[in-house]
Formats: sequence, structure tokens, C-alpha cells
Amino acid sequence: MATLSSLTPFLLVSSLHNAKQQSRVQILSTSSKPLAHVRPATATVPTSSFEGNGATFVQPPPFELRKSKPPSPVSPLASVVQSLPADGSSIPHDHVGHLPRIKNHSCIVAWFVIPIFPVFSVRGLEQLAVGSPLAVALPIVVVSSVSIRVSVEGLESSLFWNVYVQYWLQLSNRNWELVKIITSSGTESVVSLPDRKTKAGPILVAINPFKKVSLYGNDYIEAYKQGVDNRGRYDEEFAKILTKDALKFVAELQREFRSHIRYALECRKEAKRRYNEGALPGFDPATRYIREGEWVCAPVPPAVADRKVEITGPVERKMVINALNSGAKVFMADFEDALSPSWENLMRGQVNLKDAVAGTITFNDKARNKVYKLNDQTAKLFVRPRGWHLPEAHIFIDGEPATGCLVDFGLYFYHNHAPFRQTQGAGFGPFFYLPKMEHSREAKIWNNVFERAEKMAGIERGSIRATVLIETLPAVFQMNEILYELRDHSVGLNCGRWDYIFSYVKTFQAHPDRLLPDRVLVGMTQHFMKSYSDLLIRTCHRRGVHAMGGMAAQIPIRDDPAANEAALELVRKDKLREVKAGHDGTWAAHPGLIPACVEVFNNNMGNAPNQIKDAKRDDAASITEEDLLQIPRGVRTMDGLRLNTRVGIQYVAAWLTGSGSVPLYNLMEDAATAEISRVQNWQWIKYGVELDGDGLGVRVSKELFSRVVEEEMARIESEVGKDKFKKGMYKEACKIFKRQCTAPTLDDFLTLDAYNYIVIQHPKGPAKL
Repeated sequence: MATLSSLTPFLLVSSLHNAKQQSRVQILSTSSKPLAHVRPATATVPTSSFEGNGATFVQPPPFELRKSKPPSPVSPLASVVQSLPADGSSIPHDHVGHLPRIKNHSCIVAWFVIPIFPVFSVRGLEQLAVGSPLAVALPIVVVSSVSIRVSVEGLESSLFWNVYVQYWLQLSNRNWELVKIITSSGTESVVSLPDRKTKAGPILVAINPFKKVSLYGNDYIEAYKQGVDNRGRYDEEFAKILTKDALKFVAELQREFRSHIRYALECRKEAKRRYNEGALPGFDPATRYIREGEWVCAPVPPAVADRKVEITGPVERKMVINALNSGAKVFMADFEDALSPSWENLMRGQVNLKDAVAGTITFNDKARNKVYKLNDQTAKLFVRPRGWHLPEAHIFIDGEPATGCLVDFGLYFYHNHAPFRQTQGAGFGPFFYLPKMEHSREAKIWNNVFERAEKMAGIERGSIRATVLIETLPAVFQMNEILYELRDHSVGLNCGRWDYIFSYVKTFQAHPDRLLPDRVLVGMTQHFMKSYSDLLIRTCHRRGVHAMGGMAAQIPIRDDPAANEAALELVRKDKLREVKAGHDGTWAAHPGLIPACVEVFNNNMGNAPNQIKDAKRDDAASITEEDLLQIPRGVRTMDGLRLNTRVGIQYVAAWLTGSGSVPLYNLMEDAATAEISRVQNWQWIKYGVELDGDGLGVRVSKELFSRVVEEEMARIESEVGKDKFKKGMYKEACKIFKRQCTAPTLDDFLTLDAYNYIVIQHPKGPAKL
């Protein structure tokens, strides 16, 4: 066993994988375009090494720092140190500037350590020299993570090290570029040793904890005790969900895929930068072979061949029962946009779904003196976990918050995969909806998660099936690629049209020529929205899976029969458009809409379970990037600004108090509506939009918006009543919404900011696992 205190700075290289020849590496820039003037080369570490306890310890060479003229400015993304002082004093890691040369080498790795023990208050900078015939030098290592066992001052513990390292390459024009190294196998871990034996796999950069060394750079190594720490409420109600084995299952998924998730989120940031600099999303030339290839997904399981009408809603107990009994073919139980992700909501949702799959769920409504229970025939159950970007702040795995969607998926799958396949899936399942994807690499992660879960559960590969929501603008150009990555686990795509509109604004936040009209005017008849729907149908049917339509958000208007009938007529018209276009099914937000939706689809599809073979939509093959990006037309009015403000504030107020699905003005609103309202307000304020209609000629400004907020808050108080307004969180919601709408830069998600207001950690919870 290695004792850290006994070692000088070292590299620990996993010896699990040995190769007889040196690995080749490809240099990629942050824009993911190969650097044409740099050919792949073999990187060698000119160091001595010695064997010890199944691992190879590589002694780094000594290095010296010398001041030199800084190189040319780096790309705008680079957040690096201005210089490396000869005396080795520390520099703040967020300092922006330039990188100098170290000795005669043009490549460095910058990293630092965050401690878990007081003795770990150490920091270090290592120079990894590279032997290469090129004029520019190459970095040698891409670091993943590894679990080791160490002894620190007699304390023996299992530690998990997360390793993040930056690599800087000096180009022929003397500029520095942040790069990544990808091995031929696609993994991000390789190091070549002097004896011509390559040891590929996870590596660990470690240093003597008792030697003080300077810190540089903004990437880091974290050291934490390996384990699961539940910081949420734990009692008898939640104990059957938060079992040791269930949390271990989630932790194994988190450890295996966290680096992939981080990389995918970093790629989102890079794409955002490109769009903000003027680039437009489009089809990827590198994956043209997938789009043009003749391939199909695995056959749709018979249990979910018919999905004409699906109902969606939060995982609240009464909602789960009513939705499963609604007469819809599918109920999508939502942990995402329709749920405020408080710890209690999430864990009660898991309890509710476990009881629903077992067929034992009941609900006693004392106010109505009524007991709700499941009918003999119920809808098929799909579950939508949260998106990749959302954390779960109540569960820490190896010292960091778990990924929200892996918690949602992992707990549900672990407890329900066996009974689900017996009672609901006819040998298949569980079934899922996957939200907020922007690229096929994110679908690939989900596919790997599914395969890993199937293997861990001992069930057949391809048992889990999922529908992906195409609800971001970048994803519409990746539909074939997303299906291809999930081809053994896919049952289709869905038009998530409200989030799609939100994504359009977010993608083009730096494009003042692409301003949306009032959001009520951005419907499916707008050319860019119709093109999106038509291309989705063609793509899905060509690949043998469902093309699902969008949400009918209307709710019954019980005190006004005429208004209720008018709303139902709008629903019928929208669903007729969908079924005529070729959609295989549609969404509704309320059980009261199910009969109308079923009638339209049955009248136009007869007894056929779907239109996969009948509606090929070859005419949509001619849809271009320009069609999908066409700027929507319409007016921008004061009424639109007011509606955005009023709805946005009321939704956030409800979300903060635990409700994620909120009836407002005869529509069932979820987070997507609040996001549209927020980003459109931000866009109009940012670019000083000139209003039409009653506000003709008035330009939207922060001052105008402040006045509108004040007036709409007064209207909200009048509508809900002073007592409810005082007891609610309207003032807090107003602050959040106003801050988001007037921020100098557009936040990616409103819910990331608001989530901090609903996190309640319980330090005296159960013991760490």
C-alpha cells in the first residue's frame, strides 16, 4: 500500500491495460476541428519510473521556471494565468491572461488539489515534457479518474479522486490553444512510457501532502471519501426508496458516467459560444453517413405500439392514479418540467411510482370523502427524469452532488424493473422520456446508462425503451444521430414544442435579427415550427419508431360552457393537424381533454395502432437548414410583455412552494412556459424592441419593464386575493424573475437559479453509506 506522505510528487499510472506499442493521439481544438498543421504523434514521458504494488510510479523530471515574453493572446475561452513567477508564489486560479514557456517545451498541464483532510492543503504544478519531432509540442495525458486506497497519518480510508487537467498547445502562429487528446479507441486516457510500453487507462496525478507547492491553472484534482451521503430527509416513508443497495446502484452509474456528462455539458458551452459569435446550428457533415444510411431502430414492443393519446403530469399521488385511469394509452410521469424538484416531491414521487407499478397505489381524499384507486385497465407508464444539467443537491456521491437524472432513473429502475416487465411491459421496460438533449453525444450517454443498468439488473439488452423529446433547436439537426445512438432502446421522438421555442431564443440570444413575436403567435403553423414537426415525422417513420405530437395545454373551464367548448374546439383542430401530418400520437395535460383527443385520432387512424408504415412523409426530405431556422413573423405588443411577466412570476411563485404544474388563465403551465416568458422578456429588453399595437413606437427598456412588473404584481394580488398573495412567495418569485430578465447575460435555465431556494439539507440524516 502506498503511503502518500512517503512519496515525492509522482504520477500514478493504472497498470490494468498494457500494450506492446505506443498509442497514437489526435489533437483537437476546443472548436472540435482538427488542427490541420499538427499531425498525430506519439507522446513520450522522459522520466524514470519504478514499480510498486501493481502500479507504476513515474518520477517527474525537475523543472525550472524562467520569465519570458508572453505568447500571443489565447482564444477568448482561455481562463489562465498571466505568468509563472520564478519564485513559485501562488496566483489566483481565475486570473485571465497568457501562458509563458516553461524551459524549452511548449506544453504544460495546470492543476490543483482541493483537500478533504487538513494535511491535504497542498498545491502543485507539474511540467510534462514531451518528446516530439514537431515544431510544436504535444501534451501526453488525458486524465480520467481512479479509486485507490491510501494511508494518511495512520488514517486508512478509501478515497476517490476526480481528476481534471487542462492541456495547452502552442500553435505554429505562436498562439496558445486549449486542446483535448482523444485516443484511437475514443477514450480520454493515455500515457506512453520510455520503455515503449504504453499503459492506457485511468491515471492519477498526486503530490506529497506535506510539501507545499504552488498552484496554477483553473482545473483541479478533488479528493473525497468514496461513498454516498444523503443530506435529505430520511424517515419511514422514504426508507423503502433510499435503501443501501438502491443508492449503491445510483452511485455506480454516477461514477461510471460523470466524466462523460461533464464533457457533454462543456460541449454545450462551446456550442453556445459559437452561436453567440454568429454561427448558426446546422446538420453535421461528419455524420452525413448516418442521416443517409438505410438502418432502422429495434422493433417497437407490442405493449406500446399504440400511443395515440398520452397524458402527462407530475408524480403526485392523486395525479398518478387519475392519469393511469384517464383512458389515455400512456401516462408520462414527470420528474422534470411539471414537478418542482424539492426533496419531498422527488422521494414521494418515487414512492408513488413504486406503488403504481405494484398496483397497490391508493389515495384518500378526505376533503371529498373519496378513495382513489387504479382501474383494471390502465395506461402504460413512462417516466421522464430531469435533464443532464440539473443536480440533486440532497445526495452527494464521492463528495459532489449527484446528477439529478441519474437519481431519478436509478431509483425508479432499481425498484421497479422486475415488476414492470411482468405487469406493464410484457417482457420489456421500464419505459422513459428523455428531455433537453442538444446533441447525439448525450443520447449516447443515455444508451450506455441503459446498457449498464440492464447488465447490472441481469435483464436482456434492449429491454429499456425511451422516447426523446426534441425540444432544443440544436437537437433538430441531430434527430437521425440521436435515434442511431439509441437504436436498440428507442421508441421514438416527440415534438416538445414549448421548450423548442425557448431554445430558439436561447440559441439566438446574441442575434438581434432573430427576435420572436408575442409567444402566443409562435404556433405550429409558423414555417420553422411546421418544418421541425414534418422532419421529425419523416425521420421517425424512416427509422421505424413513433413520431409523437405536442402538448394540448388547455384545461376544462367548468363555470363557462361556451368558453369550454371553444377551448375543446381548439384542441380538436390542433390534434387534427397532427394526425393528418402523420403523428402517431399526441399529448394532453388534463384528463378532461382525453376523450376529444382520442376521438380525433381514432376517426383518422381507425384501428391502426400507429402510422409508422403509412405516413413516410417523403416530401419532408427537402427540408433545409434555412427552413428550420426561418425567422418567425408577427407583432410584439405590450400585452405580450405583460402576459410574459404575469405568467412568469406566478409560475415561479408556485414552483418555489412545491407546485411545478400550475393552472393559469385556463392553461396548464409548466417550466417551459416560464422559460419562454423569461427569455423573451430578456431578448426584448436587451435589444430595445419597438412595440406594435397599443404600445406602438414604445421601446422596451429596463425602466419600462420595472413599471410593468410593478403593475402586474398589483394585478396578481388582485386576482389571487390579498391573503393568498401575502402567504405565497410572489415577492421572492418577482425578484428572481426580474433579475433573470434584466441580467446582462442570459442564464441557461431559470430553474437552476430557483433551485437554490428549495434545497433544504438535513445534516442529522442517516449515516453515510
